[in-house]
Amino acid sequence: MSYRFSLAATVCGAMLFAGSPLLAQVAPPPSIAPVPADAAEAPLPEQPLLDIAQQYVDAYNNHDLDRIVEFYAPDADVVNAKGDHLIGRDEVRAALEETFAENPSIKLSLSIESVRFVTEDVAVEQGEVISFADGEHASTNSVYTIVHVRRDGQWQVEYIRTIKDVPITGYEHLKPLEWLVGDWIDEGADAVVENKCRWSDDQSYLLTEYSVIRDGEVLLSGNQRIGWDPQANQIHSWSFDEGGSVSEATWTLVDGRWIVQSNGVSADGTSGNMTRILEPDGPDRYILTITDRLVGEESLPEIQVTLVRKAAAPQSAAK
Repeated sequence: MSYRFSLAATVCGAMLFAGSPLLAQVAPPPSIAPVPADAAEAPLPEQPLLDIAQQYVDAYNNHDLDRIVEFYAPDADVVNAKGDHLIGRDEVRAALEETFAENPSIKLSLSIESVRFVTEDVAVEQGEVISFADGEHASTNSVYTIVHVRRDGQWQVEYIRTIKDVPITGYEHLKPLEWLVGDWIDEGADAVVENKCRWSDDQSYLLTEYSVIRDGEVLLSGNQRIGWDPQANQIHSWSFDEGGSVSEATWTLVDGRWIVQSNGVSADGTSGNMTRILEPDGPDRYILTITDRLVGEESLPEIQVTLVRKAAAPQSAAK
């Protein structure tokens, strides 16, 4: 279930720097998308976070800086779509002041796609935000991830990462990775690794879902979005696993192999990085090597698996 808030900015600092937008003739959506009748009968566990989103909507679109910064944790960690890194309420406030000065009519619309509770006091929110730089016409579109933390009974924004929407022309840049589209599997001695990849509806992104299964139990699962970064002139990806970890990576083709250098942070705040190497071996097989693995100060061993394309399920014979 998704939830939509008109002219919202729960992504906060993520969309603060609109800069020379190409305006589209799109009117802002209704304030909140209608809730199905059956969903209204019982309180939703994520309702407090939905209420906070709506409150942020009102504060942002009134340009109420004092109210806006109250939604952030004192040490909030925010990276916007341009890569600007903000730490703490003071830096967020300064960025907002600049945005409102440059765009006095700016408004935002937010659509929450999911809210997932890692613990009772930690929740991961994912969704989409549209910026209306002139207050009426859609100018930029981004997807985001927010980590909310509840302390002393109060939910606050601890962490935000935002991905700038990639134009349809990004397809041409991603075509060299089109061979990844399909279902892949590695049945190793210890676990089964599955990876499913497809194009987004507008072919702006490659979307993957992955899982690691042992003895019928899912040990790890998550999703990844691969797109074209027009500012860095490079393929970029963003990954989110079910445990609350998030990471981003750059992709470079070197001598027929894709070098994917990534860094991220776990749900408990531990930083990490690694290098993945994807080496195609024919149309239906590739070798994945994961090296230079560092979690906190701990160095982890190299991993190598071979994934093969799963055969399409046979169709039932016609009667």
